[in-house]
Amino acid sequence: TNVPNDYQLSNRVESAVSMFEMSMVEQIPSNLFANAKKLTNIDYMFEYAALKKVTLTLPNSITSMNYTFDFCEYMSGIISLPDNLESIEMQDIMEIMLKVIRLLWLFIIIHQIK
Repeated sequence: TNVPNDYQLSNRVESAVSMFEMSMVEQIPSNLFANAKKLTNIDYMFEYAALKKVTLTLPNSITSMNYTFDFCEYMSGIISLPDNLESIEMQDIMEIMLKVIRLLWLFIIIHQIK
């Protein structure tokens, strides 16, 4: 399931807490947040979602993103964090770091086999 490429959050949205939580959404448009200038909270927004390839620039208005991408096991890509971020749950960062470590480990193993 994909969110349509022309879908964007409204410029009136202030919170998107749990918006796609536990959804089967695999892909979201890179411009999802382009108009969301008042958005401040995206806690749990994609928790347990089936996201795969993600390229997002989060607006600077976002100050809280606790558990936003938790348990998105197959997610990869680039997420540009907002400058004004005040609260991000450490588990998000730890999961991202763990994925990077796994990829590096796999890369090392593949090159040792060659």
